[in-house]
Amino acid sequence: MARLYISKMKSEIKTLVTRLTQLEATQSDASTKLTSAEKDLSDCRLIIIQVRWVYRCHYLLIYFLITVYGKEAITCICFILNHAVSP
Repeated sequence: MARLYISKMKSEIKTLVTRLTQLEATQSDASTKLTSAEKDLSDCRLIIIQVRWVYRCHYLLIYFLITVYGKEAITCICFILNHAVSP
């Protein structure tokens, strides 16, 4: 009876060790994916900040040109935009 109990306990311990190893591997994989996702998120935030900065600079430049040159600036800006978009 004791041998059967010990054998059963050994089997349960082996199963638990196997499961623990699997869980550790899963945790390691999840941690790696999380780190990668956090880096991607940080990169995206930086790109958003840079794009906002570019748009603000363009807005200020257009505002300045219109303030200084009036309607001629609008014509010039339209000309530039039309030639920048089309090849």
